Amino acid sequence: MSGASPAIHVYGAGRVGLAILSLARARGISLTGAWNPRELQPERRALVPVVPVTIAPEPPAVAADLWLIAVPDDAIANVAERLARAVGPRPAVAAHCAGALPAALLAPLACQGVACGSFHPAMTFRGAEGDAEALAGAVVAIEGEPRAVELLELLADRLGLARVAVAAENKARYHTALVLASNGRMALDAAAVRLLQEAGLDEAQALALLRPLTARTEENLRAATPAHALTGPVARGDARTVASQLDALADRPRLQALYRALGTFLLDLVPAEVRGPGHREVARLLEDDHRQDGRETV
Repeated sequence: MSGASPAIHVYGAGRVGLAILSLARARGISLTGAWNPRELQPERRALVPVVPVTIAPEPPAVAADLWLIAVPDDAIANVAERLARAVGPRPAVAAHCAGALPAALLAPLACQGVACGSFHPAMTFRGAEGDAEALAGAVVAIEGEPRAVELLELLADRLGLARVAVAAENKARYHTALVLASNGRMALDAAAVRLLQEAGLDEAQALALLRPLTARTEENLRAATPAHALTGPVARGDARTVASQLDALADRPRLQALYRALGTFLLDLVPAEVRGPGHREVARLLEDDHRQDGRETV
């Protein structure tokens, strides 16, 4: 593979596709354009004003070194099948941008001699200004056939992205980790806001209270490992506080189950040499099923 930047055609002008198009354009990478099945909202089209975007029901076969398929996960196989049926040139490499799915999803193109891979940026996008900058700071996971991996590594280098290799059989576990770190954070914040509202704060007050706390938590995580950054009643072995919090969630069984699961995981982060009777009591409280009317419930 030569050191020249590959010419790319992007299929799917959603959040991921637009971020890649925008950063690729800024880095001087050759873009043959993009395809999308529906018209783009004006604010999204403005993100890549000079990139030609074809709006059509069927994806066209366009001359390029790389076809990068950036559609929703459930649509990837269908787009690959339609591209395989399309009349026209074939690229050297095709890749999709799904984090949990293997390159083998592009089998219809592989059957035509196209080397297939996957190229997943470990980043969240909003479909707005700033997405290219966010992508520039991301790590990309690459997987697939050797020829595809070679070109995708070259693309990552030209985009200025750090890259890691993730084997096909590990992609689901890899992507689950990202979901927990990003989407899981959203769920935790939403749960915290709800509980603060039930404690008498309005939504604006709840958000204002949480933002500096979560910002400091992120700073702590940048400076140390989770085990060294951990604070709170579980880390300290404050069994009385943990018991009161479990009681406070007795009428919220899903949140109580979440608290138990997170607390059990957090307790595993506490070094064995600093655990004491309080930590053992916390473990017992977290593992116990909650009781109603003196009877154990599941």
